[in-house]
Amino acid sequence: MLRAQQVVRAAPQLSVHDGFAFALAETHPGCILLTGDGYLRKLAATNKIEVHGFLWVVDEIHQNRLSPAKILCAALRLLAGDSAVRLPRRGKAYLAATVMQVAALEAGLQGMCFIYPEEVKKSSVYAKKRFRGKRNKALEFSLYE
Repeated sequence: MLRAQQVVRAAPQLSVHDGFAFALAETHPGCILLTGDGYLRKLAATNKIEVHGFLWVVDEIHQNRLSPAKILCAALRLLAGDSAVRLPRRGKAYLAATVMQVAALEAGLQGMCFIYPEEVKKSSVYAKKRFRGKRNKALEFSLYE
């Protein structure tokens, strides 16, 4: 607690919460500090503390396939529409680019399913999938599948 107070006194532009976050990251080697605050980012970088923002977390979730892209896009849309949430300035552009990328990949996947239906039928995903209809089964595949 003392270190957090020292940090806030030395940098009055930081909140008490920022001070505590910095103090915790500073006292735990290898800890990653997550923040959207520009000054806290600079302070962490100066002190050789690994620092990232919200969009980095989303990227990590996506790259490690912890959640389907569709769900991440929906979550980003919800957050972007919430006035209490402050996404980074580039967050809205990032959201738009992500949605477009996912849509393009899903369209490409569905196109490949139409072009090569016999190969799709041989796949383990096809064998496990429960289809809603008899026709246009390719339209029921998602990018995650």
